[in-house]
Amino acid sequence: MKRGKMRRFLSALLCAFLALGSLTFTVGAGADEYEELRYGMENDAVRAMQTRLNQLGYTVSPSGGYYDNTKNAVAAFQQAMGFAINGKVASPDVQAALFSSDAPTASGGVWQPASATPEPTSVPATATSATLSYGMTNSDAVLMMQKRLNTLGFMKGTSGNYWKETQKAMAAFLQAAGISGDGSVATPEMLQMLYSADAPTAYTTTTPPANNNAGGSSEATPTPPPANDAPITMLTYGMENNASVKRMQTRLRELGFFNSNPTGNYYGVTESAVEAFQKAAGLYVDGKRASVEMQDLLYSGSAPSAYSSMATYSELRLNMMNNDQVRLMQRRLAALGYFNVQYVTGNYMTLTSRAVADFQSAAGLPVNGNVATTATLEALYANSAPSKGSSATNPTPADATPTPAPAALYSDLVFGAQGSAVKTMQKRLKELGYLNDTADGIYGKNTAAAVSAFQVNAKLPQNGNYASAEMQQALYAGTAPRVDGTVATTPPAGATPTPTPAPTAIAYTDLTYGMVNNSLVKAMQDKLRELGYFSETSTGNYYTQTRRAVTAYEKARGVTSDGRSVSAALLQTILGASAATATPTPAPTSTSATLTYGMTMYQSVLNAQRRLVELGFMSSGITANYDDNTAEGVKAFQTYFGFAVNGNVLTGEQQELLFTSGTKEELLAIRQNNSGSSSNSGTSTNDYSKANLSATLNKGSSGTQVTLLTTRLIELGYLSGSPVSYYSDAVVNAVKWFQNSNSLDPDGIAGKNTLTKIYTQTVLNAAGSQQAKPDIVPTETSGTSDKPTVSGVQSLSWSNETYFNRKTGIFKDGATATVTDVKTGITYKVKRRGGYNHADVEPLTAYDTWQMYRIYNQKWAWDRRAVIVTFSNGVSSAASINGMPHGESSITDNNMDGHTCIHFTGSMTHGTSKVDEGHQSAIAEAAQTNLSELQEKINAQQ
Repeated sequence: MKRGKMRRFLSALLCAFLALGSLTFTVGAGADEYEELRYGMENDAVRAMQTRLNQLGYTVSPSGGYYDNTKNAVAAFQQAMGFAINGKVASPDVQAALFSSDAPTASGGVWQPASATPEPTSVPATATSATLSYGMTNSDAVLMMQKRLNTLGFMKGTSGNYWKETQKAMAAFLQAAGISGDGSVATPEMLQMLYSADAPTAYTTTTPPANNNAGGSSEATPTPPPANDAPITMLTYGMENNASVKRMQTRLRELGFFNSNPTGNYYGVTESAVEAFQKAAGLYVDGKRASVEMQDLLYSGSAPSAYSSMATYSELRLNMMNNDQVRLMQRRLAALGYFNVQYVTGNYMTLTSRAVADFQSAAGLPVNGNVATTATLEALYANSAPSKGSSATNPTPADATPTPAPAALYSDLVFGAQGSAVKTMQKRLKELGYLNDTADGIYGKNTAAAVSAFQVNAKLPQNGNYASAEMQQALYAGTAPRVDGTVATTPPAGATPTPTPAPTAIAYTDLTYGMVNNSLVKAMQDKLRELGYFSETSTGNYYTQTRRAVTAYEKARGVTSDGRSVSAALLQTILGASAATATPTPAPTSTSATLTYGMTMYQSVLNAQRRLVELGFMSSGITANYDDNTAEGVKAFQTYFGFAVNGNVLTGEQQELLFTSGTKEELLAIRQNNSGSSSNSGTSTNDYSKANLSATLNKGSSGTQVTLLTTRLIELGYLSGSPVSYYSDAVVNAVKWFQNSNSLDPDGIAGKNTLTKIYTQTVLNAAGSQQAKPDIVPTETSGTSDKPTVSGVQSLSWSNETYFNRKTGIFKDGATATVTDVKTGITYKVKRRGGYNHADVEPLTAYDTWQMYRIYNQKWAWDRRAVIVTFSNGVSSAASINGMPHGESSITDNNMDGHTCIHFTGSMTHGTSKVDEGHQSAIAEAAQTNLSELQEKINAQQ
């Protein structure tokens, strides 16, 4: 029989037997019986391979298409066998091993036919010493239990999370074992039975295996739906204008899995979100079908969030820099309204501390914003986390009437200010005996002295040049102290500023561009016109002029937005505001005294000016006088860091941030974000429901799919300008930058993997990534190449402290090494400047930069390259590099701005703390280099 016919016959036979659930593979098929399978193929041979992989516990659906999930499963099997890992190619040898009777399972054992009880999984004693229970997440013990349940046939898939699917599988095992229990708890006794040699399999009992159907959980009994809701039914790909789909999308968005407007249309972006939720929940993964059971968990209080599945819950502290868990925390704080998403940098500075403290207060936790404890993070990532303006103990329902806006909000007043607010304050100071001058509406020396005296009696921070909102609230209170220390029983008639309070009956809701005849839009327009931002007639229609007014209002408050949406919290602020920047600035928390306009010959002003010049907010004008130039610099600083913008006052809190050592790095990240996009709200207002995640977009492509892609790239800050429908070089570069920042192969092609990721909510944006710096083009430089002797190559693990510890390792910070490109033999020397997830390095000299530039054909690129790194002790290790300068640098004379990266076995990326497949493949390639040929190339260098 010809090989092709034999192969098709065996494949058909295999599939038929598996359908009966009782297939036994035979030994003896040699490698010559198989044809090489590759990524992108679609045929029965691929389906047969997938079926066998799935039987061995390498979870993949038998679709017949060789794509990402299959690639990952093949790579896992190759690793288990000790083969070279390249999941995109299943060689004849790999397939021969896969179909052999002693093929290793994903759990580490050897596959046995369904009729036999699998051998017990080898587990540490600690795996059966503790009780496992429903709701546990990211647990190695749960993961091990799931693998064993997979091997026994009770479950498919693993996650490390103990949710409904795991509970069902455990319940089925307990029933087969004759043990009582609903599966929500796995006691040590149950686990000992599970791992024992005589553990029952799903095939030795008349009870159907738990979750053993490819379609997920469609046969599960529906959980009774919430009151006044339609019964829950399975939702499937392709549904349109469906209320249940829209409800599901809304819930997925709440949990961070969905990043588009809920439309009721079930297409690519929704499929991706459903898949992500299913993975996080430990459910059977099929994004095209949202089963009844999945929805039951989705709407429950125990549903996992996209944030909780990524968090490690390790304590985070002030001054942590470029930390991925800090970055995740900032994104979650932004989603809840405590933080500006523009400043998601991974740096734990003053703004983050303030946001953490605000959240801790709202959640009823001990307040210390400098430390995000494990308890803080658990509360933050919980579905019940309070948003800003609500509380953990009494969260505000979406349709509840919020607390009305305060009756009066005060603007900060400073020395030199003029107007009715100053005049009103002067009248109150006169009544209380502090001011003997005329209430002329001018904040001069006599007014400053009166303010200072009142602050002393009111036990407030003393600075007569600054009448804070807090001070004015005390001044106008019925209990305000008089100059002689007695208490004024009531404020005088007309003394308290009386801006119109928001109507108490208003239920604030989000407003969005395009609304028409809306009473809240009309009320907002009325207030914006009163504040001077809106000059049109109030119609209740939210279009261009209203959008411009909202943008201007937010800009005045130090918030960057495109004006297309107004949150309920912001709307409440607008309708209750007495001025555009009326939200009171908190009293200074620092011991630094507040600096105000008009101060002359102050050392503290001089210090602030020097720092503002250093950070680029002032170009000159260091005079020790708080003048107009200084006020402009302060205003620019406040705008960048999200403070209420008032250039005439630099508070103690603001000075604390100004002089913090990490501010320069945080500022760099913010500026990088601003250069990409001014609108990065964290939650998309664009509709991506029609995005085709199965498309392949590359240079030259055109149409609506490219428009959607460029819209998202702009939203994330990777591309500037307006969305376009043509895939140009600029789009290629933006896609490469996005891919590199999110652990994807940076080929500039938007295929299924890239498209699936880019439309998710928790994706890393440009602000949190490493900004490319390709502007400096090195010139040809003469020098002498280092020619190391590479007699052997190890694959050193990144966890090897002997080599990679930043303080004591052989390749510690400041140490040098020689990098050799395996394809060309070109070498260059590098110096390690740092890096926690991998080594951040810089070429040592201008000649070394030129050598690296030559490796990449005289261009900068994110492409991974297989290299050998030779350390100072002569040991060489397989590694991988990229060729794009980015981030900070310390060597100023090497013709390169920024640094590059070297990855070793098990190292991770900057932005996602995940092992990068592209780098690991390059490392594997380097490990298999023919050393004699490589040495010839090295020695042949000029």
